[in-house]
Amino acid sequence: MAHDEAASGKKFAFVLLAFQVVFIVLFGVFAEYHWDAKPQSHRPADANGLVKGVRQADAAKSDAPYNPDYAMKDFYPMFQDVHVMMFIGFGYLMTFLRKYGYSSLGINFLLAAFVIQWATLMRGFLHMHDGKFMIDLTTLLTADFGAAAILITFGAVLGKLSPLQYLIMALIEVSVLEVNEWVGVKIFKTLDVGGSIFVHVFGAYFGLACSRVLSRWEYSANGFNTLKYTTKTTDLFSMVGTIFLWMFWPSFNSVMAPAELQQRAVINTYFALASCCVATFICSFLFHHGKISMEMVQNATLAGGVAIGSTADMVVNPYGALIIGFGAGVLSCVGIRFINVSSSNNYATITGADKGDCAF
Repeated sequence: MAHDEAASGKKFAFVLLAFQVVFIVLFGVFAEYHWDAKPQSHRPADANGLVKGVRQADAAKSDAPYNPDYAMKDFYPMFQDVHVMMFIGFGYLMTFLRKYGYSSLGINFLLAAFVIQWATLMRGFLHMHDGKFMIDLTTLLTADFGAAAILITFGAVLGKLSPLQYLIMALIEVSVLEVNEWVGVKIFKTLDVGGSIFVHVFGAYFGLACSRVLSRWEYSANGFNTLKYTTKTTDLFSMVGTIFLWMFWPSFNSVMAPAELQQRAVINTYFALASCCVATFICSFLFHHGKISMEMVQNATLAGGVAIGSTADMVVNPYGALIIGFGAGVLSCVGIRFINVSSSNNYATITGADKGDCAF
């Protein structure tokens, strides 16, 4: 058994090596710095010799809220918040399983690092100009958004697949995700500043589909319940991830909004999350025999950020954000408590992706 595991691990290492080599080649052929990251001598200049920024030289080719005048000062800190959510927030959120804590955190780390490269390439291929695509801070951010969708799916099938299967799942999902977003934004003109539609709902239902396709008889009845065993220690580690996600969610929902709308997006998300947290604890005490349900707190407290995401930069007013957050928290708790998505109908999920990310 040990020999088989070692051989399997070595094969996986060679597969990873092959993919990384392919990524390096593709980046070398198709990717280049954006004008504002290039040396000044390589930037296009106007008739007066003044260096042009992204909004002057490339405005027709980009819809992103990137502006070289505030990119590093104002845009990068919010990007870093999102980056922390991917690697610490989602990583520790997945550690609640008693038998899969190490692998949950490790595979989350690997998938996120793998996906940000593949998502950058896939998005670049859909937005190429003259056989090249340019990379700036917005590119890094959208790659993190792609990683978020895959990590949501990862939570739905946590503990069920091998590392290689997770990798294949990520390759397929990122490809579909980027095409789906391109169709939604470019053709249907969908507004989704916080990624609730193209990231959270997509990732959750892709996870449900994977759970349905990959469901095995071992996860029926007692087998599935055993897989979901937690301990106080694992629940505490998982709460670290929940709190990190909860704290930085306003950045996630506002970073892609135009600069003049970012403050409104932060305010709306802030109050939606606060109201959702209160709603979750109310439902926890009512549904869990007067005690705190860690499953509800770990998942439902984040539903407010998901629910307000698509309209975060719109004028919903603070009281509207509170209503949306409270309703999302209640719906998520009701799903966790009463909607028993069990393995008997082949939809066994681990982190409740169907109830948390799709609560609204």
